[in-house]
Order: sequence, then structure tokens, then C-alpha cells
Amino acid sequence: MNLIGQWGHPEVKAAIDQIIRQAKKVRMPFGTPASSPEDFAEYVARGATLMTVGGDLEWLQQAALDSLKRTKSLLESRGYKGFQEP
Repeated sequence: MNLIGQWGHPEVKAAIDQIIRQAKKVRMPFGTPASSPEDFAEYVARGATLMTVGGDLEWLQQAALDSLKRTKSLLESRGYKGFQEP
């Protein structure tokens, strides 16, 4: 198929739909890691029961960005204006 990472590609979607149909047919739980809450909700709506959302790298990156924003806000609230994000 050679469509790695192209989750929205029609061929990829068709293959996923086929897997979902077969899993439902034999009453097998199915799911996938979701890259966003929206993807998570879409798969649950399609019957998925074995789901995860996000991953270690994503969570660590978001936590670092949140910490950076809080630090910048704190410094600015104390009058320091020279803070630059990397």
C-alpha cells in the first residue's frame, strides 16, 4: 500500500473499514491509537472499544510547552519583558 501515516487516504480508510467490518462480524473487540480526541471519538462512534489517545512523546511535548507558557506568563506578570521562546 505504501501509504504510511496517510490515515485520510481513501485506500487506507477503506482498509480500516474492512478491518472494522470483519472484527464486528466475529464480535472481536478492536481499536487503534488515536492521534487526537477527535480521532478517538470517531473510532468509538464506529464501534471501537480498545482505544488510546496520544502517546508519551506527545504528552511530554505538551507538558513542556505548557510549562514554558506558565513560566513566561509568571515572568511577564512580575515585569520581566525580555523572555523569548526558543
